[in-house]
Amino acid sequence: MALSSPIEKQSEHIQYALDSLTQLFQEMKDHHPCFNFRGKFEDRFTNAILDIANTAMEAQKHSVMVNRKLSFLLIECFQNVVRHGQKTAVTVTQKDEGMFGFRNLEDAFVINSINFIEKNDKVGLRSQVEEINALDSAGLRSLYKKNLHNNDLSAKGGAGLGLIELARKSGNQLLYQFEDSINNYTLFHQQITFLHTDAKEVVKENMAEQAQLYRKMERENLHLLYKGDFSQKSIVPLLAILQQSLGEGAVSDATARKAGHVLIECIQNVSKHGVAGGPEARQGMIAIGQKDGKLFLQCANIINSSERTFLTEKLQFLQILDKEELKAMHKTAIKASLRFENKQKSGLGLIEIARACSEPIAFKFDRWSDDQYLFALHAII
Repeated sequence: MALSSPIEKQSEHIQYALDSLTQLFQEMKDHHPCFNFRGKFEDRFTNAILDIANTAMEAQKHSVMVNRKLSFLLIECFQNVVRHGQKTAVTVTQKDEGMFGFRNLEDAFVINSINFIEKNDKVGLRSQVEEINALDSAGLRSLYKKNLHNNDLSAKGGAGLGLIELARKSGNQLLYQFEDSINNYTLFHQQITFLHTDAKEVVKENMAEQAQLYRKMERENLHLLYKGDFSQKSIVPLLAILQQSLGEGAVSDATARKAGHVLIECIQNVSKHGVAGGPEARQGMIAIGQKDGKLFLQCANIINSSERTFLTEKLQFLQILDKEELKAMHKTAIKASLRFENKQKSGLGLIEIARACSEPIAFKFDRWSDDQYLFALHAII
């Protein structure tokens, strides 16, 4: 019996979601890594975000000094958002507190943040940033000491010390813009750029692109988007952010556990089925969001034609199985794996994902090159 094509089994919404993911992958093909988190900003995310960045920086083989500066900039920028972002905006918008992200672009590491502030704070913040941008390194050092000694601290802690340090450590001006939002709130867009080579290139503004991505993640209710290396080191911090962002009753504990399990299996499948050798070997993309009260997880990576054949046959077969049939198949695959029978092609990871999903796994392939395809998977928990 001929199996139905994946398109026939997938709704228009899921097809759109898969198309959107592959479009993002292509747009970010030169971004290694690219990370974006949209939601509620809290201190507990800091370590996980830093771990993701550190894993990526290790692959870039920068000097210790460069890595230290990048780590400082990431922590300081995120902490600024946590301290000074307007928390009440969450209850007003019923959506998020903004977005925080970073990406590596050839000779530059770019950190972008978008967060709500009160409109009354707009003039003072603009004046503060413009004062910082007008100073050279000596002037910034003097301003930092002056503000520190004057102890002119706000209730949120600061006197602009964090912004001054971001300018000092990055060696570049703070790029920013304001966007009026609902009621008494304004979105504050900020970009920190660190050139990690000797190249004296012009700092490129990435805020328009980041604002567009924020709107896209808002429309599609995406909480997390990551493109980069999918080594084992990537699993722990991504899993930590997933679990932390799903806390406080956002989803049930059982759903959160299933989502974590699917995330692990997706990352391992990228490493297993990705093209062998070269910079794209373990490069993949993960997106996590919610739709109609359900959590969904998407994954995309480059594969060769033989892997495409295997994945197509395996996934089409899994699509037509019910829960009991998946359970039986899972037992068979585990036994085969324990006996080392067809261990590499058992599809155990895909079966694990299928069992955790509330609907059949959706997928698609786009041609990437002569013998390579961009594979995208959509799992609803």
